[in-house]
Amino acid sequence: MTASAAQMVTDAEAAIRRVIDRYFAAADRRDAEAFSSCFSHDAELTAAIGDGSTLRGRAAIASVLAVADGFASSIHLTGSVSVEVDGDRASAQTRAVAYLTAEREGGSVVARGLRYEDELIREGECWVIRRRRHHVEWQFEAPRVPPNLPERARTTSS
Repeated sequence: MTASAAQMVTDAEAAIRRVIDRYFAAADRRDAEAFSSCFSHDAELTAAIGDGSTLRGRAAIASVLAVADGFASSIHLTGSVSVEVDGDRASAQTRAVAYLTAEREGGSVVARGLRYEDELIREGECWVIRRRRHHVEWQFEAPRVPPNLPERARTTSS
């Protein structure tokens, strides 16, 4: 592989990682436009949400954000991302943890270990997700507590 070909692969990998980061940021902001822009117009998303059916097209995929309506907020933390580039096509596997906080005070926090399997394509100068499979590998729920340090952490020893 020539130096320029290697740089093109490196640039493509970085652009794909940015798409994955934009997807999580848009999901956490509930920004349907930014969320759907991560996908090709004819994209497919099979998600471990609801009945697990496959959604087709940007509008249908953006409707997934409605699931988050029952939560006050979410934070998706990206773990490992592996990318394989082959010309104008690529595949990526991403592991992440999502924390979803309940809408009501005194509710709960749901933590989910996620795995995404993506097929991406280059459209012009941009990389977009053509096919995404979303898997939940583990999940737990814990009580939500006020966002301040426990008393023992705020006191100093004499």
